[in-house]
Amino acid sequence: VMDPTQRQSTWARPSAFAAPPLPFNAPLQVETEAPRDEARQSFLDLGHDGRHGHRVPWRQYVSLAVWYLLLVMEYIVVRIVCQFDIPRDCKPHGDLDTIFDLQVMFMMGFMLAILTGVHMPDRFAYLFCFKGPRPRGIAFLLVMVVSGPVWGSLDTIDSLSRISFTSSFFEESFVNVLIGLAFGAAAAFLLLWHFYCAFMHNQISGFLAYTGSRLSIWIFYGVYLYIAATTTNVEVHLHHYVIGFLIAILAEFNHPISLVVLAAGTGIFVQGISAYHADALTEEKKHLLALFF
Repeated sequence: VMDPTQRQSTWARPSAFAAPPLPFNAPLQVETEAPRDEARQSFLDLGHDGRHGHRVPWRQYVSLAVWYLLLVMEYIVVRIVCQFDIPRDCKPHGDLDTIFDLQVMFMMGFMLAILTGVHMPDRFAYLFCFKGPRPRGIAFLLVMVVSGPVWGSLDTIDSLSRISFTSSFFEESFVNVLIGLAFGAAAAFLLLWHFYCAFMHNQISGFLAYTGSRLSIWIFYGVYLYIAATTTNVEVHLHHYVIGFLIAILAEFNHPISLVVLAAGTGIFVQGISAYHADALTEEKKHLLALFF
């Protein structure tokens, strides 16, 4: 017979904050309302100070400020690399273009930070850990900074420079369709792995929240592309800054794979905006009109 002190629930994982098991002959303790009231008051104290007060979680704002600085740093690195024709079709930026690009980068970057938990203390400490036997912060910064220029350098390879996620590219040949399927398979693997982690390490409410928040964004872009594809005289171009963003929003977990996905996806997201522009996903087809007089 199993010792009662060694019994654990078969559906709940033991928590590091759980109280130790009571001895078998310990007197029964009846829960009163006092602990509930104290827990409720401590919960309210975390966010409120008085009836109309609110305590600002300043550490979260500092975390977001650090995140924005990283985005700006990556943006500048890509612009510097553009001076060496990497990529070869890097577009010039005027002052107004730069302000518009930064606006889009900051708005989408904010969504990315919230969805991946960068503003949360435990997540921020994981990503930016520079001490101990596993200085993950060095790897995170290195992958993020390098991923943008590396992606841009693919344009210097003729066989790879032709790849573009446009409707005309996939209509050229069946090989181009296979290339698109290869990228899709890689994205599907990352998607399934992150959904697996979300399911295994969360309660059902947390898993549904993770799934719903990502699917809502993907469905929005899916509807956007469907409407564009069914509209006449419109060329669809799924820019890689959007692809990097859609992949990076998966990376919420404190795991090396998720860390690399966040860093690389963010680097590609910023590179697409910095080297080119935060262009729309659609472009009106231009037709030549011959006028005879």
